[in-house]
Amino acid sequence: MIPIRKAEVDELLKSEHRPCLSLVLSPGVKEQGLLVTMAAYRALIRDAQKQCERYHLGQIEMESLFEPLQQLENDTLFWKEHQHSLIFFRSTDFFFIEHRVAAWESKAIVDDVFHIRHWIADLTETLNYHVLVVAKNKADLYDGLKDGLFHNPAVLTQSKRDVTEPSDSIRLQAHSATSAISRGSGSSAFYSGAGEDNDEDRQDLLRYLKHLDAEIVDILGLSATPLILVGVEDTMTRLRKISLYPTILDETLRYNDEYSDLTKLHKDSLAIVMKHRGDAKETALRKIKEDIDRPVGKVATGFNDLLRLAEEGRIETLFIALDQQSLRGYFDPVKSEVVEDSNGEDLCERLVRSAINHGAVCFSGQETLAYLRY
Repeated sequence: MIPIRKAEVDELLKSEHRPCLSLVLSPGVKEQGLLVTMAAYRALIRDAQKQCERYHLGQIEMESLFEPLQQLENDTLFWKEHQHSLIFFRSTDFFFIEHRVAAWESKAIVDDVFHIRHWIADLTETLNYHVLVVAKNKADLYDGLKDGLFHNPAVLTQSKRDVTEPSDSIRLQAHSATSAISRGSGSSAFYSGAGEDNDEDRQDLLRYLKHLDAEIVDILGLSATPLILVGVEDTMTRLRKISLYPTILDETLRYNDEYSDLTKLHKDSLAIVMKHRGDAKETALRKIKEDIDRPVGKVATGFNDLLRLAEEGRIETLFIALDQQSLRGYFDPVKSEVVEDSNGEDLCERLVRSAINHGAVCFSGQETLAYLRY
């Protein structure tokens, strides 16, 4: 699953009853950039313009709305960037482009809000993961898809030498005060306690791993996207113990020279992810089928109940019907009920956003319902 950050959800929430354009351009990674997809981009713009007809916009309004999208055609540097998928969000006062490491179906959607529910199937069913390789005094981060591994452009600290050298001179001064024979003889001046991690070589390694972990969290955030560690098993076990990244998989790949070939690394890492992932949607549907006929169970339906449970953070898995119609109005938290009002917010959209904000997994389905945490 590609996580949606809360700030991102808040930013995309618009209820202005005017056209909001959402475009996805997804050609994958091309050696020559995205120049080959210009025709597809123009086709998406034409599709969006046609969808805008129901808003009865005047010519000046239409030109103003589509101006930045059409100007983008002439931005040569932009189109030479090597991208996976691009999402364009455009309203009368909002223009944003986001790059996602995933290959999605290209599409154009026009509505009066930026509907996250339009992306549910993509967000939850696209397989994404990361691979961190720490071996031979190098550290590399890769973004993984079903189709392959792609080198993450972020620059990581390459070895523990880069972290420990600045403190070596200080340590040597302390060591010289106790012994001029060995580097480790004065370690008690800096490290206390007993155990295998008390010698300086291991402390240097731990210092480096903590530094590396901070870089990984800064790059990936506290994401639910799985991270596979590749390297010496003992070192990777230490990294897993101290890491703040919440989704490091338990199974580690031992580094070997074959992994210099990304095809081999992708095959082995994908096998681990698939084993870990299983079929989340089928598992959720099976739970619902087993529980739906119980008098007091974990399956909930109906907008009143679903909105209340989403606000309380009780939804574990949410299914939104493919043909789910928008319902406008307000949710009264005191009465825990929906008040329909044509000028109100889109309650279907609120349901999805609230569920996602509280950590629920969302899928498209045949009907709108939820499986609860408790």
